[in-house]
Amino acid sequence: MTKGVKQSIERLMREVDWCDAGDGCQGAETPLRLQGWGHHRRAIVLRRRIKTDVGVVDERNSDQLQLSFAELTEEKVVYEHDLFITSLANEILTVAQLYRHRADAENPFDELKNHCRRPARHHPRRLDRRPRNPGREDGPVHRGAPPGHRL
Repeated sequence: MTKGVKQSIERLMREVDWCDAGDGCQGAETPLRLQGWGHHRRAIVLRRRIKTDVGVVDERNSDQLQLSFAELTEEKVVYEHDLFITSLANEILTVAQLYRHRADAENPFDELKNHCRRPARHHPRRLDRRPRNPGREDGPVHRGAPPGHRL
């Protein structure tokens, strides 16, 4: 997370009443202008409270990692955050639902693209190359078969 995003979330935590964003989340919005952007954009921040104890790893000493557990109570509240930059004018609940559905729709493609490849040592040919028949991606055409027939 960039410094500007962290500052925006800190300001929201202090100043804003968070609204229900569905699926156990709360949401708030703020204008955000990061370095290199010509103008402010609408940023929607979602937060979800982490209710179970959290493991914390201290990696400052590379020879010996330190693991500790933070016990969460009503006084110690920890949130995970998501940030959406959007041009949609809908309410926060609607935008949150739309982005959740989009992520759900993209997950199978991500899995196919990134998790289903064979390692290169087993098969040197890349599995994501273009199909032999660009018009149809469901398999090669048998040369003597009638049009539309697949093996």
